[in-house]
Order: sequence, then C-alpha cells, then structure tokens
Amino acid sequence: MASDSEFIKVVDVDKSFGDNKVLRGTNLSVRRGETTVIIGRSGCGKSVLLKHMIGLLKPDRGEVFVDGTEVTALGHRGLFELRRKFGMLFQSAALFDSLTVWENVGLGLIEHSDLSTEEIRSRATEKLALVGLRGIEDVKPAELSGGMKKRVGLARAIAMDPKIILYDEPTTGLDPIMADVINELICNLKNTLNITSVVVTHDMTSAYKIGDRIAMLYEGQIIYDGTPEDVKCCGHPVIQQFVEGRAEGPIPAF
Repeated sequence: MASDSEFIKVVDVDKSFGDNKVLRGTNLSVRRGETTVIIGRSGCGKSVLLKHMIGLLKPDRGEVFVDGTEVTALGHRGLFELRRKFGMLFQSAALFDSLTVWENVGLGLIEHSDLSTEEIRSRATEKLALVGLRGIEDVKPAELSGGMKKRVGLARAIAMDPKIILYDEPTTGLDPIMADVINELICNLKNTLNITSVVVTHDMTSAYKIGDRIAMLYEGQIIYDGTPEDVKCCGHPVIQQFVEGRAEGPIPAF
C-alpha cells in the first residue's frame, strides 16, 4: 500500500511480451507534487512502465497504486475514473490533423464533459496561454512547428486539470533551445498547478533540469533512485556510462 507522500507506487511488477521479459520485479515510488524522471536506453521498458501507471497495461505479477487506489484491481469504470486524474504528453504530440488547435486541446472536454462549445474553447485558450501560445486557436496542426505542436500537446494534457502528468520523451526531435523551452514549461506547470509529474527521457540535460528525483531503469529493474546531484556523484558504472553517453562500459553498445 502507498503512503500519503507516495502518489504513485509500483511494487514488484513483472511484465513480459512473449519471451521478452521487459519488467522484472520493478519497484518505484513517485512522491506527491514532485517530478520523477525515469531514464534508460531506448526499448528498456520506460514507456511500458508509464502504461502500467495509467492502467493501459496490467502486470503479470505485482501491484500499482495511484493516490491510494490499487490500479491493478480496477474494472473498466474504475479505470476510466482513474484516468481522469492523468494528463499525458506523447512523444509525437499525437495531434489530430483534421481538428483545429483549440479542438485538439479541448478534445477530452468535448468527449467527457457537459461544457458548451464556448466554454471549452475558452478553457482551451486559457491552457494555451499557460504554455505560451496565443492567437492560434483556429490553426491546424500542419501549420505548426515541432515545438509548437509539443506545446499544444502539453496544453491538451492539462486541459482537464489533472493531478498527474506523464511525459513520454518530451524533448525528442527538438533543437536545444526549443527543448529548453519545454523543460521550462514542465517546471513552471509543476509549480503553478502543483502537479505530480513522471517523465520518461534519455535526455540528461532535461533530466537534470526538471527532475526532483531521477530513477534508472536497466534490465527490467530500477537500479538507482536519487536526486540529480546524487546521480551526478553516483559511482555506479551502469549509471555513469549512461549519463556520460559512453560506448565503453557494462551497457552493451548495440
């Protein structure tokens, strides 16, 4: 069972896809109001771990708790209610090209609220302003830059006032300046909205800037969990190879 300070708790979770064992007794605690960054190589299971937190995947063994509720014990209706606590920024932003910006931002409200069209548009405009975008409500995604698409995706993630935001590689595909803009937004939204965040990334510049805690997933387990300063000073050879981006070391370079 999770404690009051633990908003999300993953306990001894195993997950396999066929013969591929992705998670092997994974344990992780995400503290309320903090940003936890999960680092690790591509394909190591970081996104799979996120999907367990939101109930999109069920573990083969183990438990997941969110805000005191055991996710793994919920039925369809319970999962629907749980997911209302979450917002998610996908790696590709995942915008619908046929919808305008405000319709993309307000999509959850259109589908799952009784608000009028005018109220939803107003809410979308408000959230877009929080991510530094104004006057683009009627623009289509195809007219936006990659960085703007990410910010629209972030506005959509906060549109329903979630308690938790999951970020899947939020700076992938962005130049260093725009990546830092996204990092600043993640920090500002956490402080402004008092949101608990979980970020999956292999961008160590981003991890050090936004993370209150950094956890390393390796061979299906969290092998280290500490503050950014702890990670920088850690002598663990796997962690040091990864954060320094070296080909030589215990992590195979293939």
